[in-house]
Amino acid sequence: MIMNFDERGKLFKEAVIKAEKKYGVSITAGYINSWDDSENLIIEEVRNDEVINQVYFDTLSRNL
Repeated sequence: MIMNFDERGKLFKEAVIKAEKKYGVSITAGYINSWDDSENLIIEEVRNDEVINQVYFDTLSRNL
């Protein structure tokens, strides 16, 4: 079964929301600090509206 872009995007969004709830994280895009030279996918742990931990998605395996 071949899905179009919108269908794949919807499934991806649903998977991201499910993962955020399951693991208690937030998945965002942006910069961790001011000397970043490009936007990155970031996984954040948020408590009481405050980010207490964050890691770049592409470096996550090196930090575990």
